[in-house]
Amino acid sequence: MTDIGQITTGGSAGDLQPRPVKRGPASSGDQPGRTADASRRTPDRVELSPQARADRSSDGFRPEVVARVREAIAGGRYETSERIEATIDAMLADPKVIE
Repeated sequence: MTDIGQITTGGSAGDLQPRPVKRGPASSGDQPGRTADASRRTPDRVELSPQARADRSSDGFRPEVVARVREAIAGGRYETSERIEATIDAMLADPKVIE
């Protein structure tokens, strides 16, 4: 261990002086993920399947289901042991839940 240099004490972080960095003019080609001709890029697009379009046209709100669930919650019939067990089983079966 004789190749380790001597450690001096007494200095502080305040003794360190920042060095200015010389940079040229910024261009989009210097930035990660960008190219010099970024203005010529085609805009992003989203393509929806026919099923996704059909689902998108409906808002997914079903008032009869909401009313039924609210009634079950108010009546104390929503949180059953069967539902709790099914929820636990579904969570245990999903590898993303247990990591």
